[in-house]
Amino acid sequence: MSRASKPSLNYEQWRDDVFGQPPEVDAIKAEFRQETCDLPYAEVFDYIDRALVDPVIHERYASSQIGTGLQLIYTPGCSDWGLCYTKESDEQRRIVGIRNLRNLYSNYFQRHCVAPVQRVGYDLSDGTISYVCYMFWDDFLLYPGAGTPAMIDAAVTVMEGALQSRNEQCLVSAIHGLGHWRPDVSRAGQILMQWLRTPTTTNKNILDYAEQAASSWVL
Repeated sequence: MSRASKPSLNYEQWRDDVFGQPPEVDAIKAEFRQETCDLPYAEVFDYIDRALVDPVIHERYASSQIGTGLQLIYTPGCSDWGLCYTKESDEQRRIVGIRNLRNLYSNYFQRHCVAPVQRVGYDLSDGTISYVCYMFWDDFLLYPGAGTPAMIDAAVTVMEGALQSRNEQCLVSAIHGLGHWRPDVSRAGQILMQWLRTPTTTNKNILDYAEQAASSWVL
């Protein structure tokens, strides 16, 4: 994507372009207006943060459109906007953005990913957004070695917060991420072990998954 020196569209226009894609469209084939493609990273980052707390999105768009919108923001191959969190801003701005991912869990995943977890894996019970929830820390461009210690700590804190949810898909998402990060980030393993002592679910599938994540590599 090219980048203009000044923003060429406002937040509402960007929001409608990202979340107003036709229902069930393949995110990889989604089309943006040129102004959306040219929007500077600084504005994109601000718009993403704003979208994470924007109630209008949930009133105006179907869950399938919201799932597509999140794919467009966070999935490499759909856009390069994930670079906002790793390369295209100063460290403190990245940390703020990473911390704001708690709003992704509380305002999006908890609200739209409501199907109980009957098995851990690529579950599309609630459509695309279930996939985004489960695969978030796989697709997110930040990972151990790709960010500063403070950035990594902020991300782990988001996962730790998600583990306090009683939403089963949020729990699996956080466990999945912590399991991947545990070999490189000791705090990730500590969080999993602490949660297993007082889990927020009785779902055996999730508890078994967490046990595996705390002791071995989780895919």
